Amino acid sequence: MCAVQLLRVSVHERISAAAEDFLLQVEKGEETAQVPALRALLTERLTAAAKEIAAVFEETVAEYEDRLERSEREICRQRRLLDAVMKPEIRLHRAGQSLLPGAGKLAELVELSCSLVAKLVELAFHRKTQETFTSCNWW
Repeated sequence: MCAVQLLRVSVHERISAAAEDFLLQVEKGEETAQVPALRALLTERLTAAAKEIAAVFEETVAEYEDRLERSEREICRQRRLLDAVMKPEIRLHRAGQSLLPGAGKLAELVELSCSLVAKLVELAFHRKTQETFTSCNWW
């Protein structure tokens, strides 16, 4: 049974129970039954039934809202997937360009450090050569 049918059955059961209780009270005290007392009893039973019905209705609405929210999230997810398939993003890169952001600066730093190392090696070689010439006393 769907939720609406369950709610309909629940309403019918609660109102029937209130009516049965009211009729039992009327049958028990036929000679002493007064209209205001019976009216108060009927009002009390129908009010209780209405509160129960409202609680069931609120639960049903909350369940539908939850289902709606889950459905909306699922639709958004499926829409994103469909967009990814139907409208793929194609990114073109020029030859010689790195795909990593900032890779050009990294290449510059590597080149600079290599040239500095080469200069340091050259200076060390010249210093070693100078030390060798001065220590040999050729003159």
